Amino acid sequence: MNNPAIWFVENGLGLKKGLVARYLKIFVTFFLSGFIHLLPDLTAGITFSQSGALRFYCVQVLGIILEDGVQEIYRRAGGKEGKVWTKAGVLFGWPRFCCSGAVHLGTGRRFTGLGQGRRGR
Repeated sequence: MNNPAIWFVENGLGLKKGLVARYLKIFVTFFLSGFIHLLPDLTAGITFSQSGALRFYCVQVLGIILEDGVQEIYRRAGGKEGKVWTKAGVLFGWPRFCCSGAVHLGTGRRFTGLGQGRRGR
């Protein structure tokens, strides 16, 4: 999925290196993935505004940028990679993924009725 992003950013926009190019490639990759995950929602009758697919994938980019910023601050403060580094990444990454994932998964539950038990039958 990242090849179209690389082509678009490097050939279409002419950005080969740098922070802007890096994050644009990540954004395009996640946007395309979100769009691909949006298509089944649309075919199931879920409208664009009701689907959380595109929102979920695009929010991941913000989390990656924030995480990169925290890592850079840690490095500049003299921090070293190791067990603490890995645990901090997990403690930061999983809650972000779970919270943003709830938006996307909530759409499917609302429209399929999963997890609603016998209510409404």
